[in-house]
Amino acid sequence: MPLMFVLIPYFTDRQRVMRLPVVTIGTMLLCLVGLLLTWGAQLRAEERFDSALYEALDLAYGQQALNTDQLVALCAGVGEPDCLDQTLEIPEWAGGGEVIELFDELLSGLGFEEAAPEPVAQERFDAAVAEAWDAYHAQPFVKLGLSRDGFTAYGLVTYAFLHGGWMHLLGNLLFLWLTVSSIEHVWNRGFVVGFYLAGGAAAGLF
Repeated sequence: MPLMFVLIPYFTDRQRVMRLPVVTIGTMLLCLVGLLLTWGAQLRAEERFDSALYEALDLAYGQQALNTDQLVALCAGVGEPDCLDQTLEIPEWAGGGEVIELFDELLSGLGFEEAAPEPVAQERFDAAVAEAWDAYHAQPFVKLGLSRDGFTAYGLVTYAFLHGGWMHLLGNLLFLWLTVSSIEHVWNRGFVVGFYLAGGAAAGLF
């Protein structure tokens, strides 16, 4: 059985570090501190947001009289525009709507009738959606990153120091070390800082 190797480079054949790469090391430390300060808070904020969103969705289920515009906007803002669509979808080649109708008839024949949900007051629903919005904006990755529903100038800088986990961080730091440490002695250090921040801002705008 052949041996499988994962090759992880730690230097290049032309890498020459002529002086201590303080900008590279400093940037790596900022990224590490950024993860340590935000990762636990991000996980807790995501859990709070998921709970609040599911509560709002549960309240909206089967309610025809509710104004759900704010919930639809929230779903679109987090990249899930169809989160309110809770219908059972079966592909056309499998029978589509006919299968759903047969399934409903079968349940009715067996005496299983889906009970109509209790009416939900608009105020209660709006409060649940507001809680979901608050939980969403409380996430460090939303406050310091580039969120879909809002834009901040400082986010173009702070997002470049945020990472979605240890593997993401280590991969970025490895690439940063391989590239920037070997050119820091050629470029002016101030230019290296400006280039890193400008590159991050350009990528964020793109």
